[in-house]
Amino acid sequence: MAVSYPGLLRLDELLALQSASDGLEHDELLVIVAGQVNELWFKQILHELKLLQLAMENSHAPVISSILKRVLTILGTLTAEIAVLETMSPVSFAALREHLDVLSCRQSTQLLEIEVVLGLRRSGAAAGLPEGSRARVRIERALGRHSLYDSFLRYLALLGYPIPGEILNRDLSHPHEPSPAVQESLIEIYRHDPGAWQICELMVDLAAAVREWRYRQAVMIERTAGEGDGGASGLAELRSGLERTAFPDLWAIRSAL
Repeated sequence: MAVSYPGLLRLDELLALQSASDGLEHDELLVIVAGQVNELWFKQILHELKLLQLAMENSHAPVISSILKRVLTILGTLTAEIAVLETMSPVSFAALREHLDVLSCRQSTQLLEIEVVLGLRRSGAAAGLPEGSRARVRIERALGRHSLYDSFLRYLALLGYPIPGEILNRDLSHPHEPSPAVQESLIEIYRHDPGAWQICELMVDLAAAVREWRYRQAVMIERTAGEGDGGASGLAELRSGLERTAFPDLWAIRSAL
């Protein structure tokens, strides 16, 4: 028997989750819906990145390109949706802040996991999470697995490019450091291997899309909350995140091409 649209999406349960508090600000529902939509897209991104890493480590180029394009489209959607939150006035945002805790998605475990998977790792990434909590276990497990960039370098090695063994078997808890040896291989790809070059550029697009989303988040927070303690608790972190870019070697070679 075919499943109906409401049954497939479990609409009664889903729509019951957006319950604003009695007597609170009108825009509370907007914040709830936007946050839940973000979390659903984060879940889908993690789902796609899992398949993307598998495709890279098995050298399935068509799947690699397809999944990268899908993740880019999702990130574009997330960035565009920030415009909806920007319709909230600073007065409305301030009123919400009087009743609610931090309104930043920087508290999202899924977002932290996405950063870890991309390779944007920092020491103590899980330290702020409660000991033994599901969130902390999830991040610690992610820190113990290869990042997307590790899988990408394995893909290049499968193509026959000389990626050093010490990089392929590095300490996974730390971010990648730029490697002259990797950059030599990348320059060779850009000059002589159009197929691999296209995947490299999609990786650059992915890193750029993450930075663009962060930037729009920072502008939205500054616009609705300003620089003070009232709403900018995530602003400094978002700005600092703009200085960290995934896939460093792909960016380091730009001036040499």
